[in-house]
Amino acid sequence: MANTRKGLVVSCSYPRSDHELEAPENDALFYERLLKNFGFSVRRLSDLKLGLQSSHRGNILRSVEWLIQDAKRGDNLAFVFSGHGLCTTCTSSERRDELDRALLAAELEEPFPANLLFDSELQSLFGLLPAGVLVTCIIDDPCGDRVLRLPWYYDAKTRWCSPGHSHGAKCALSLYI
Repeated sequence: MANTRKGLVVSCSYPRSDHELEAPENDALFYERLLKNFGFSVRRLSDLKLGLQSSHRGNILRSVEWLIQDAKRGDNLAFVFSGHGLCTTCTSSERRDELDRALLAAELEEPFPANLLFDSELQSLFGLLPAGVLVTCIIDDPCGDRVLRLPWYYDAKTRWCSPGHSHGAKCALSLYI
């Protein structure tokens, strides 16, 4: 049986807001084409689209579930996020001295923190993958460096590469742009 190649590309430009970004949509189109050129089946979410193709929190979580569904040893998965990220005081009572990292979904009008995709949520989803699945994550936001805590981490701004904090992850590489 052939190995599967699936990718999820998420762009959040936050149009008509005080936090609008210009580049995420162009970045998403670039990564979508790049992944397709390498034989990936790609789903792209954007806050410039409506309905199930929008980059709202629920759609992102459902799409991550689609991405990891039926994954098996030898499969290649890609997760790309271009938008805002942030660090916030830890929301779990046992870790009040640490920071949570999160990706900001398209719903800027939602009350904080209902519009965030927390590192723990994404890690628990990707943690369901079986051993031998290669996951490449490209996170293009200011605080995306450790959202998924994959075994290897590369920061394109500082050209720094090191082992990350895998926390049991069975995946490969996180790129921070």
